[in-house]
Amino acid sequence: MLPFVPEPATRKRSSPEQLREEILAAAIHFFADQGYAGTSVKQIAESVGISKQLLLYHFSSKEELRAEVLGWLARQWKDFLPKLLAAVSGDSDPFQAAVESWVELFTANPDIPRYVLRDLITPNSEVPKLLLELVGPGMLVTGDALKRLQDDGALAKDANPQAMLSVVGLTLFAVFAVSGADKHKEAHAPFNEGMLEEALRMIRAGLKT
Repeated sequence: MLPFVPEPATRKRSSPEQLREEILAAAIHFFADQGYAGTSVKQIAESVGISKQLLLYHFSSKEELRAEVLGWLARQWKDFLPKLLAAVSGDSDPFQAAVESWVELFTANPDIPRYVLRDLITPNSEVPKLLLELVGPGMLVTGDALKRLQDDGALAKDANPQAMLSVVGLTLFAVFAVSGADKHKEAHAPFNEGMLEEALRMIRAGLKT
């Protein structure tokens, strides 16, 4: 699913599947920007240039849309995990490889960190459950791959690799969520890049032996 871009009402699409993808992209964008409760089906429909009735033909309700968004997030994680595991298991610096993998994911899908962080603090959210079911086991496996840093003396002996990976991920979630929400993010790009670099520097400093 590509990042959300508002579509004109006259836009012609090649297939119903393409329209569904655009609706989902719009839904996650508005859920990230305004919250689930603050987003209407009509708003999502208008943003992709269709009627509310046509949207409800493809998705019967806003609740079904949210369920589809969560399913899409789950698929993104399942696709991302092998790449992350391969990155930290390679010959390069595992920390740098993990960071680059997260950055690549969030750059391609800028609404993911904004949506997840917003939903994490929303009462009765399904995101924490999703994270526990999907992200938790994957982070444990990937964290095990980082233990070789301790064996090589590059990571503090008392560091927890799984916790380290979680902190890196949450830090990147926060940085990308803040920068992605910035209406003038292109003008503030140097600040956002500096914020990311400083966050990673602080994490590295805490992990040194």
